[in-house]
Amino acid sequence: MNTPALILFVVISAILTLLPRSGLALEQLPDHVFVKDREQSFSYENYYALKDGKLWIKPNERATGRKGGWVLFEGTGVPFGKEAKSFGPFDRLTEFATEGLMVMATSQNGRVYMWEPTLFGPTVWQEEMGAPFSDALYLPPNRDWTFSMSVAVAPYKRVTPMHDIDSYYEDSAGNRIEFGFTATIYTLDPDGQRIRYWDTGLPPSWDRAFATPERGRFVAERLSASGSTILVIDKSGKMYTRMYDYEMNGACPGLRFTWEKLRQGKTPDEVIPLFKAVRVMPLEDWREQEQIPVKGLASMSTRIAIVMTGEGNAARELRVEGTDENGLCGYWSKPVFEKSWSFQITGECADVRYAIAEPYGKRELGRELDKTYAGKLGKLDVELVDFYYFNTPATLRVKTGTRTIDLKLQTYDGWGATVQSKDHPELVGNVHGEAKLLTGTLEIPTEYLESADPEIRKVIDESFRRFHHVHAGFLLVADDERVELKSQRVKRAGTDWFNYKFRSRIAATLTRRPTEDERSQSLLNGYSYLASAPTLQPPSAPLETLVARNEALLKEFRKMNRHRRWQQLKNGMLSVVATVAYYPVNGFLSLIGYVGRDDLWGGLTLTGGSAFTSHAALNLKLAFGNSGDYERAVKVLKERIGAYKAQLRRGRRGN
Repeated sequence: MNTPALILFVVISAILTLLPRSGLALEQLPDHVFVKDREQSFSYENYYALKDGKLWIKPNERATGRKGGWVLFEGTGVPFGKEAKSFGPFDRLTEFATEGLMVMATSQNGRVYMWEPTLFGPTVWQEEMGAPFSDALYLPPNRDWTFSMSVAVAPYKRVTPMHDIDSYYEDSAGNRIEFGFTATIYTLDPDGQRIRYWDTGLPPSWDRAFATPERGRFVAERLSASGSTILVIDKSGKMYTRMYDYEMNGACPGLRFTWEKLRQGKTPDEVIPLFKAVRVMPLEDWREQEQIPVKGLASMSTRIAIVMTGEGNAARELRVEGTDENGLCGYWSKPVFEKSWSFQITGECADVRYAIAEPYGKRELGRELDKTYAGKLGKLDVELVDFYYFNTPATLRVKTGTRTIDLKLQTYDGWGATVQSKDHPELVGNVHGEAKLLTGTLEIPTEYLESADPEIRKVIDESFRRFHHVHAGFLLVADDERVELKSQRVKRAGTDWFNYKFRSRIAATLTRRPTEDERSQSLLNGYSYLASAPTLQPPSAPLETLVARNEALLKEFRKMNRHRRWQQLKNGMLSVVATVAYYPVNGFLSLIGYVGRDDLWGGLTLTGGSAFTSHAALNLKLAFGNSGDYERAVKVLKERIGAYKAQLRRGRRGN
């Protein structure tokens, strides 16, 4: 074949190769999308689907009336541009999630890429995210994950072209609180008992989490989220919903919270602006959803979705893919607070991977997460009962003479300017890892506040009354073995000029002994787990090889630990700098009467510098110490290396 003919043959072959692939992709993509998962999704405006490592998009004709076929998202179907340079020519997208017009997608190595349509200027893919310091974000090990966005129209700072806008939520007192821009990824831990979360205003890590229903005993199989409302389902078909994001959870800087049932606004329908609102705590707990009437040929699956239908907490629709009593395919649906389910026939049947064989049959319960710690608070014997750093509330049990007083301790994730544990967030709080930082609020039951019993009254008045409902009045550093609890001495009491309140401190160190089951958990990232690998011990290899393997792992452990300590030191110093900067600014704003103004800076003056100081203290402490798991693993490796070398020496002398 001559050169021109060869060139023509190559060109034609390339064209023929490309065309059938595109045609095949288009043929296999669905006509409509009704339920969201990590391969298909929808908004009011569009359908989305993943195929051949690329993201495709087409108009949602059922909602908008616009017609059109599937095309590659943004013309390429993959992240590109100067803000997504890490996505190479051989990379591909493996999973994605959407809310409104926003897209979160992951590559084959788990890195998260974000496409956000709500900013002025050209919209681009972003590979670094988080605040106040952005970095790469990778999904943690997970059973499932989802994405939610809650947003109000804010033309003074962004263009919001999407239809799916929820504007506000109702707190536990019924106040309508304006949303800012809260874009949140929720991930379900591999054991199905914790939901980790990250939003665009937080450092890029996954050490913040909350437990699944039933104090974490509920083993969720899948989850879906929309408008800050999370829906979970287990293998039996039991479902719960809950509203939860970092704006509302109690520790977001710049926002205000109260534990009194404070009604705000001139009318019940008034939406209170973001920074003016005082959010009533605590958050509503998980709500169990009504059962689907599975009769005749009806069935259900774990393929679920929650869909925003308007503004306010009730404007959410639940969807569960399955069949009706005649065996026709579609999905069950109902508004989140209604009792009755109805069925929508779509002709699209659930994947057998998600089928529930016996709806509402025998359930699997996870291991108990709550623990009890004991210690001294001054001269008082105290216990922290049913405490878990991702559960709330716990009981602070005080024993005095013949009396036992049960107080309620509400806890929530603290805020920090830096990542606490970048590489292994699943080890935060764990017996294998490092401590978790929390803030807490003490609730004293009315029966004790108004008690006429002199013994009870003495304890309440001397130790606890001054902290009742003081928001974030306590700081906690907690893990599976130890909880350090201390109150804040200085806390702003209002928006008046220099209105601080000083409270004498109470503190306690509470401990427990982890069970053998806890210590033997096979965490894939735990030092002890890695040190127990069969390849490091006989009979997997000759002794000379085993010595080399153990020495290499010991060297790697030390390298990993040095890196961890350097990161903690850097984070601690950044928090120190933030602390040093915060207090002069706060003092200046106080002097000029800016405190309590209805904007971010006014809110920050009410937050206090404890978030910076506590994170600085925790990170610096971790920077100059080793975790117990690291020290145990190093000891095991050293002893093993010594024993193997001794055997080799004896063998040589014997020869």
